[in-house]
Amino acid sequence: MKYFEPNFQDADKKYYCSMLKKVFSQPSLKEKRPCVGCQVPCNCTGSSTCTCKCNWDCEFISIEISSDPIHFPIEKYIIPLVYELNVLRLCPTYYSCEGHANDMGEVVKFPMVYFYSEIILMPVLFAEYIEQLKIDKILVYDWHIVALGFSPNMIPSYSMKINNNAKIKYRLDYLQNDIKKLSNGLAYNIQLLAKKNLNKLLA
Repeated sequence: MKYFEPNFQDADKKYYCSMLKKVFSQPSLKEKRPCVGCQVPCNCTGSSTCTCKCNWDCEFISIEISSDPIHFPIEKYIIPLVYELNVLRLCPTYYSCEGHANDMGEVVKFPMVYFYSEIILMPVLFAEYIEQLKIDKILVYDWHIVALGFSPNMIPSYSMKINNNAKIKYRLDYLQNDIKKLSNGLAYNIQLLAKKNLNKLLA
């Protein structure tokens, strides 16, 4: 069966264009630190605003990017994904887990990141990005984006996690390796997708 393509009204097109522009118009990593409130002095000048140390290997990131660093520092293996989402400036994270296995190696808790975004096209961009990684056979497992509902302030919330299949015997090391592959260049590629989709809308 073939379905009709929806026809966008001019107002809808303008709205989508404005959202896509916002995705790639955020301050770059050279212009602003991704960890809100970070005051750690940099290596080159001792500045608290310089971004020369900003990357997911920063020794302070597990506490600087957490809203409760004492009780809930960000776990080591999920840091890259949490970091990349915060680099985008439009997807503040509010929960994450690196995944956990029992003594027999069975995965009992899967890796995941929960985040907010007012940009309703953001989960679509993430889904497009993840789908391309699947097509290129870069990921071992089936990751996806899930809409979770609204925050108390009515901001849409989402999760990025495994599409859990009870028939699959998951390995935690493979899952955590997938996190690195998902994270590698994520912010850059999402902004690139936003530009490409904007060009399609304007064509």
